[in-house]
Amino acid sequence: LAIKSALCSSIESESGLLTEVIPKLSLLFDGQPIACTNNRSAYQMAKHKFNFLLRQFVRAFCGEKTLVLFLDDLQWADMASLELLETLILDRNNPGLLIIGSYRDDEVHDKSHPLTRCLHGINAQNNQIISSIPLQNLDLKTVNDYIADLLNVTADKTIGLAEIVHKKTYGNIFAVIHFLKNIEDEGILWYCIGILRWKWNADEIQSKTSVTDNVAGILKLKINKKLSVEERRVLQVASCLGGTFDSSNVFFVMDKLCSKEKMIGAKSEHIGSRIWSDLQPDKKPNVNESLNICAEEGLIESDDGLHYRFAHDQILSAAFSLIPEDRRALLQFQSGQSILESMPDKDMEKNLFLIVNLLNRGSSFITADNEKRVQLLMMNLKAGKKAMKSSGFGPAATYLNICMSLLGDDHWHNEATLSLDVFSTLAKAEFCNGNLKEMEKCLDEIFEQNLPIKEKIDAYSVRIHSFYFLKGEPVNAVDEGLEALSRLGVNFPKKISKLVHAREIIKTKYMMKGLCIMSLSDHPTMEDENRRIVMNMMEMLLVMTYVSNQALFVLITLKMAQWSICYGVSKHSSMAFACYGVLLCNGMGDAAGGTKFGKVAMSILERFSAKDMESKVTFVYSSFISAWAE
Repeated sequence: LAIKSALCSSIESESGLLTEVIPKLSLLFDGQPIACTNNRSAYQMAKHKFNFLLRQFVRAFCGEKTLVLFLDDLQWADMASLELLETLILDRNNPGLLIIGSYRDDEVHDKSHPLTRCLHGINAQNNQIISSIPLQNLDLKTVNDYIADLLNVTADKTIGLAEIVHKKTYGNIFAVIHFLKNIEDEGILWYCIGILRWKWNADEIQSKTSVTDNVAGILKLKINKKLSVEERRVLQVASCLGGTFDSSNVFFVMDKLCSKEKMIGAKSEHIGSRIWSDLQPDKKPNVNESLNICAEEGLIESDDGLHYRFAHDQILSAAFSLIPEDRRALLQFQSGQSILESMPDKDMEKNLFLIVNLLNRGSSFITADNEKRVQLLMMNLKAGKKAMKSSGFGPAATYLNICMSLLGDDHWHNEATLSLDVFSTLAKAEFCNGNLKEMEKCLDEIFEQNLPIKEKIDAYSVRIHSFYFLKGEPVNAVDEGLEALSRLGVNFPKKISKLVHAREIIKTKYMMKGLCIMSLSDHPTMEDENRRIVMNMMEMLLVMTYVSNQALFVLITLKMAQWSICYGVSKHSSMAFACYGVLLCNGMGDAAGGTKFGKVAMSILERFSAKDMESKVTFVYSSFISAWAE
């Protein structure tokens, strides 16, 4: 209850961002995930907010007791995951968190590896926060002590066996464990009931086993010897689905592979082909029984008989390596197709990444059938957008680049709307990844097309933000925004005199004549889509012009206020009235009027539930207006 209370008080109003990544978290909020407003041009801001919420989430578990997180196989972590890890490690306000991570240093061998860059980045900010503990293979004495303890005898009795095991496994603990299991299965290590202790045949162990510096050979031997043909195939299908998998998905795949039904989407020469010739068509495998046997052999684990995980990544690799290399992509593709065709719609969203990844690995088997190509394209686009919502910009870019490769010939002519969506979303992903070159390629592609200006607004937004946030060029950002506004039919003078300011101020006051300021909170809504697009662009420029061109800032504020009065209010009117309130308080000596406009801004913010603008408007009101009211 204490943890639930801490979570609710710290993140409930923004829980939508976290429930995108941790769906079951919604159970803590009365089962209703709170909607998360998504500003399409501000993914980078959403990323910072997500990092903040994650820190708040973890702090709720680090109260009176220390929370210890153990993260294995960090060498495989993607950049987005490592950035989250860095966020948690560098959280100075959470001393009750201890993170233990492990990785294989032979796979992290150069400075360009994501984990290496992450660790260097953390050390650059706090070089005392990380302690490294190199772990070597076990020496002979340790292996001997382990075996003696395992067999419940004194160490002097097992030294001969330990020497053989150490020589065969090089002291790799995982190899040691499976080596001992294998020689027990072979009957050359056994428990003698008559004398109530373990015995072994050293000569047979020496002659019947081979030297290995990894467990791949041992595990392959175990899988082939201990499992039947059907059980091996079930395990191999499971290995295609990843380290964790559901029994239902394995059933969907095995059911399709053992049926006479043609696999839709495969090239004609592969339609009806079987991955394994010894599988009998129409003989349905007992998937649950096969999985149970694999679990009994220690290859996979499950807590409920429905959701499984491989006991170790080396087991997964061994099972996958038993699939003929020239058939792996086909099996993955057919697995994705089987799950896609068989899975209930209600489960599709949570399995989206699994299905898309499987289909992508076998995308070469997609036919020239336009419908199937577009289907895979749309699924990758959906996966890319879903990844971006949870700040996974690296994976998002991967999915979206696959979308580009799936676009048809002359796609700007035949699939203009879809092409625009793909290139715009990819530009945003690359912007958030800091890949300016790739971002510019996408934007240039969009700007070269003969499209209506309103369809290019997202592209303009990305370029404006890149100038401001990534390049530190607010003037160029403003110029880009003014060009977009000009093409939308709204122009601002290049030279702004006091006379221009005076004219626009008088115009604004005249338009408000006879209006009750507070009634603007209930003013009609702006319905015209084109005007809402212009308001969005002007609001984007407000922050940038406040820094680089305050004369223009005043004009944009007045223009937005005028439009809100004439054409109706939108969520962007909240920023317009907040900034107009600042002008009244600080430049026109009307603190009372400015305070009223500040309150109107906050009311409009609440009226439109504009979470994406809440921080900006609240900051303006709190910093520049509320003090005048007091």
